[in-house]
Amino acid sequence: MDYICCDRIIIAHGYLGEMHMIETEMESARKCINPIKELIENKTQDRVTNIFPINNERHFIFVTERGMRYQMIFKRNFFMSFGKIFNLKGIGESVNSEVVQYALDVDIHNFVFVYAEGKVYTIPVREFHDYAVSHNTIRKTVSNENTMSVPIGLLRSWK
Repeated sequence: MDYICCDRIIIAHGYLGEMHMIETEMESARKCINPIKELIENKTQDRVTNIFPINNERHFIFVTERGMRYQMIFKRNFFMSFGKIFNLKGIGESVNSEVVQYALDVDIHNFVFVYAEGKVYTIPVREFHDYAVSHNTIRKTVSNENTMSVPIGLLRSWK
């Protein structure tokens, strides 16, 4: 098994597939850039040619040679009260509605969620949006922001 280390992320490649984990808790989205770039390239066999920050460097957009666009969103935790708020089971993930709309407007193909404890999940932006609209999992938060949410089961683990 060989290890690729960058900042505090370790990507381990083994004969049983790939395992992606963070050695210790991450501090920011910026520290995830190189490992996520490598992960995108390994998963898609498509070279990342451009990376740029948005949303005060809380998100980064990765563009590949074939024109695919991934929006990495760093999260400390899952949306633990998803089930309680929407009267559904389990936990979920939430993104500001304006971020989802921006992603649709500039043709971002997938959100890539990176969690502080090391888990990495992906979901097509259109699927995220359509679920939230069709299941009415859109709400205004206490800080007066509109968010869209999906259950964690819709996210695909990038292991």
